[in-house]
Amino acid sequence: MSEPAYFLPLAEDTGTPPHCGEVVDRFEVYKFEDVLFKHSNYAHEILSPLAAQALIDDIFFSYGRELPELKLVRAFKDPQQQGYADVKNNIIYIKEDCLERFIVVHESAHFIAPTSGHDRGFISTAAELYSEYLNISPYRIYRELEMAGLPFDRKQTDYDLQAGPWKLAAAWGLAAFSFAAIGYQVFAPQEDTARRPSATGLTKLRAKDAQYE
Repeated sequence: MSEPAYFLPLAEDTGTPPHCGEVVDRFEVYKFEDVLFKHSNYAHEILSPLAAQALIDDIFFSYGRELPELKLVRAFKDPQQQGYADVKNNIIYIKEDCLERFIVVHESAHFIAPTSGHDRGFISTAAELYSEYLNISPYRIYRELEMAGLPFDRKQTDYDLQAGPWKLAAAWGLAAFSFAAIGYQVFAPQEDTARRPSATGLTKLRAKDAQYE
């Protein structure tokens, strides 16, 4: 990992494939991420350089990709830019004071995605990585993407995204409770009230016993 330096990224140096499908303004993607990670301390956790490189290694090993080098920089040409994926030279550049977990995952997604830029291919790949490495449910990610109006592809193996996992869990819980209640009513031992003396009968028995004391 090199010493931090000023870095001016050039789009033509990325060496990535052309856009596929809808071309999305990157700031629209950033807005979506702001909403998605707003309340996630885990996503915003500041990593050490070693921890950031370890996270990158984990992601790239799992996808069978060549490991990129992580380099920290002091600034970018765009003051708002926090990271840059130099796919051609296999380097991830991140601003030295912006080593947040989600930024590391975001820049890694540019290498894993089949296309360049912030298009459908990248967004779909990023959604998969955010679910796996930032502990956010696919249902929530897809819901926020739909609300943001961003193009993406759902994974074929995802569970029922329309109902949502919490609704499915609630339905199963309600069904289990109903079956338990019915089972209790059917199989619970019934009290034999026919042989139990009434309060009036107990009073009469006590009065009769008192005569013999």
